[in-house]
Amino acid sequence: MRLNVPPHIAWPLFVVVLLLSGIGGAFAVLIAAKSDGGVQIVENYYEKAARWDDTAAQRAASDALGWKIEVRIEPFDSSKALQPVELFISDRTGEPVTDLTGTIRAFRPQRVQAVAEIPLNGDVDRPGVYRQLMPLDGAGYWDFEILARRDTIRFETRLRERFR
Repeated sequence: MRLNVPPHIAWPLFVVVLLLSGIGGAFAVLIAAKSDGGVQIVENYYEKAARWDDTAAQRAASDALGWKIEVRIEPFDSSKALQPVELFISDRTGEPVTDLTGTIRAFRPQRVQAVAEIPLNGDVDRPGVYRQLMPLDGAGYWDFEILARRDTIRFETRLRERFR
């Protein structure tokens, strides 16, 4: 079956379809741009930039410790408001690192603000294991920022893990 449309209707219709597809594409991009909350503002961005050398030096000192962190995340359960996150922290020889105080912060990679900031809770029965219940709102990638102290040692790192 062949549609026989007169040229005086087909060409204007073709131009209108092209214009509407451009407008429709622009609205689709606008909706996609606003779907995650829109613009993200980094608070105190100037101060953070001014202290960048100190931040880089602290990260280098943390890396020099040789501590390793293994993140264990159970499969995401949407029926729970709080999801369990376990950290196993070991030194360069593989021995557990115990008696740490500090915090763990959870971020979505596309967000500026932390979703949660929770104190590190050491497991008394398992040395080097720190178990937290965190309000992680969905499966996908999560960034965990660990800030820990023991005596005069200060350790900080940021890890990206996938929550299934």
